[in-house]
Amino acid sequence: KDRSSITVQMLSVLQKSLRESERESCPTEFVVDASRQYVTNDYDAHYTQPISMCANILPPIGFIGTTGGLFVLFLSMRVSSGSLELAALATALTSSIFALVCFAILEGLKFQLYRRMLDRLDEAVAFAAHAPLPEPEAKAPSQQPATPQPSHA
Repeated sequence: KDRSSITVQMLSVLQKSLRESERESCPTEFVVDASRQYVTNDYDAHYTQPISMCANILPPIGFIGTTGGLFVLFLSMRVSSGSLELAALATALTSSIFALVCFAILEGLKFQLYRRMLDRLDEAVAFAAHAPLPEPEAKAPSQQPATPQPSHA
């Protein structure tokens, strides 16, 4: 399915809803709010939820790296290997820091994308408020060749 931009999607949903509301006499504010909710739900399903899923996986990955690094650290104390202790400690710390930084980046990205989506929706509503509604497409009358007019010379 071709994913069009949020603004185009909002305009098409809004225009279709406004045409239908004229027939059923629904308040315009209701139609605008319902169209906004429809597009927001579509955005959440296709963009926000996958980003949240990836972001929510990161803390457990960091925890697994930390506990694995500490486990190796405790084992290395028993073997008395200085380089192994250092590597285990580095693994424990970097996995936590990596998970935290990536989580913050993904959550910030999600927030920025959501804010941009709301801005585009506001633009679409403002545009739709000032633009005339297009008429539903009607079949064009069949083109008949013009009959030649006799000339009076």
